[in-house]
Amino acid sequence: MNAEIQKKLVALAAEDGLETETAKDTLLLSRASQHSEAPLAVIHLDQPQHEVIFAFLHALGHFVLRYKNPRPISMPWFVNRPYENETVGEIAYKTRRTLRLKLGKEWQADFWALCAYRLIGCPDDLKAFLKQHPEKRPLFLMAVAGHVKSSIGKFIRTLFHL
Repeated sequence: MNAEIQKKLVALAAEDGLETETAKDTLLLSRASQHSEAPLAVIHLDQPQHEVIFAFLHALGHFVLRYKNPRPISMPWFVNRPYENETVGEIAYKTRRTLRLKLGKEWQADFWALCAYRLIGCPDDLKAFLKQHPEKRPLFLMAVAGHVKSSIGKFIRTLFHL
């Protein structure tokens, strides 16, 4: 693995209060505040670099989303309200259940990891990862759309504050 990229990953983990340790072709990710023997994640370094980066960011995403900033999945108002009509109520229930299933912990960690690729600054590895995993492309496009929306919002706020 590229030493510069590994340094960036370690720094990103340290910002969130995690420690990393390299031991015998593995990268261990563990909590700095707890003196536990069990690591949070074990990433094998004998994989291609793009796989190692994604695995690391995915594990870091789990930590950030579940422990550092835990938030429940918010559901649209129309699937959370009670309906008098039994058929409409059943549709709302199934929609809510499907959203919780599809937008679960793994999906969120994948989304977080794809968003965090921008922080690492390795576009070639991201391209290689998306080429190897075409099922992640729609998720990546969502991450790009969110970044563009955020950038436009920041630009507009800056423009009006001048």
